[in-house]
Amino acid sequence: GFLGAVLAVSLGLLFARLNDLRPSHRLDSVVSRESAFLFNNLILLGIAFATFWGTVFPVLSEWVRGVKITVGPPFFNKVNAPLGIMLLFLMGVGPIVAWRRATVAKLTATFAVPVGFGLATGLAAFALGMRSLSALVVTSLAAFVLQTLFHEFHRGARARMTMTSEGYLGALGNLIAKNRRRYGGYIIHLGVVFMFIGVTMSSVYRVEEIHTVKPGESFTVSDFTLEYRGVTDLSDAHVARLAADLAVSRDGKPVGALSPEKRFYRRPEQPATEVDYRSTLAEDLYVILGSVADDGVTATFQVYVNPLVAWLWIGGLVLILGTGICVFPGSRRSASRVRETAKVRGSEDVA
Repeated sequence: GFLGAVLAVSLGLLFARLNDLRPSHRLDSVVSRESAFLFNNLILLGIAFATFWGTVFPVLSEWVRGVKITVGPPFFNKVNAPLGIMLLFLMGVGPIVAWRRATVAKLTATFAVPVGFGLATGLAAFALGMRSLSALVVTSLAAFVLQTLFHEFHRGARARMTMTSEGYLGALGNLIAKNRRRYGGYIIHLGVVFMFIGVTMSSVYRVEEIHTVKPGESFTVSDFTLEYRGVTDLSDAHVARLAADLAVSRDGKPVGALSPEKRFYRRPEQPATEVDYRSTLAEDLYVILGSVADDGVTATFQVYVNPLVAWLWIGGLVLILGTGICVFPGSRRSASRVRETAKVRGSEDVA
């Protein structure tokens, strides 16, 4: 019902504003910034449709055939992963390609450094041991986008410094403040790049292992060594609790301790698992106490190591920051100045 209401309202708004949405002119060239925006929106629409279809398909299949067919993660990964890579590429192309029409000479001069930087980063990652094709592609594209974003911010700040007496940081801050929608959008792109890196690396290089050990024994997962020291009964009148004590070291150096738990709530009779974890910018270590044997000492642990997953959350925060900059209201004078600047830059790009 909720999805139906959202769909009905959205289509109603779309048809009510159809005349306002009609373009004032046609695209002059497929190779232009307008085309990049168009393809960007089409890809986002494709991702939204694939996700929507995968979500409602089990319900529709049950209505039509009486059998509920569940769509799992492989469907979403197979459909959305290629679209996501195309979206990442367009995020690097859009900010630097010329408006209206780009010439071959202009494209060569504009993309030489970003493409070279992206390829060099991919080769460096390969030399350091990265062998996954998807990880290499995302790493190269992420470097390509980051270089274009750096170029846009740096060029804008340097141009402002030549017109004013501001320092670099002051010029950069005022540049963002006076062109919120443009540079806020670039900050959103930065957040999306971080999220792509976090999702890709934590998916491709995720490590999952199960170990059964006795007190005093150790086991190794990825670069971590975990020593099991025993379990402690922390039960009270409301919940039965068993907490495991694990000493964690990495490359022979102690880095902390973890205490995953098994709980059983007496009213209502409900078991629960309390995961303990160690999170850094490099990776997250999750430890689950799977079970404790009847002898009360032998325990089974399920351990996950997810590289760079923290960058997914960092990217989300950066995305929210960029969105806030875009929607923050500005004065009418600054808005008109932005439009005039956009027109001038558009004519310069065409030239």
